[in-house]
Amino acid sequence: MLALKAALFWVLMLTLAVSNGMVRQVLTARFLGADAARQVHSVLLAVLLFFLARAFVRRSGPSDLGGRLALGLCWAVATVATEIVLGRMLGMPWDQLMADWNILSGRLWPLVPLALVLGPLFGGAGLAPARPARGRRSGAKSGAKSGSARGRGGKGGGGKGGGRRSGAKARGGEE
Repeated sequence: MLALKAALFWVLMLTLAVSNGMVRQVLTARFLGADAARQVHSVLLAVLLFFLARAFVRRSGPSDLGGRLALGLCWAVATVATEIVLGRMLGMPWDQLMADWNILSGRLWPLVPLALVLGPLFGGAGLAPARPARGRRSGAKSGAKSGSARGRGGKGGGGKGGGRRSGAKARGGEE
């Protein structure tokens, strides 16, 4: 099921990329010129895809680092392959296709597949800053003052549990 969701989400991202390219050619290139428009839209697309990929992983993607890396690599490979296949179908020569990869000449296209790899990586807890669970306090004081039921022989509570609050604070009283 995850593979199907990821594939459908990639099609959504592909649609966004095609729309981004159309806006670049029809509008932005007229005002900025072809090279500057390509740079602006490459960065814009990379940022959008990074945050979309990150959001996908947070919502329904793999939680382990290896799974997130595999997902990002699959999206990046599919994107590069699609770019090459469509370019060749439209009659673009190889040197023109490869020119988009030359960062030294101002081409920023490599940021797009990079964003597709990094977005999922930063979507999970492995590389991203961890968010505290609901109902739990963050910081150094959370373990000492949580009123954990674990120390009293009860179930759940602080530590690695489900985020329940116990003690006087949970009942609305003072600690």
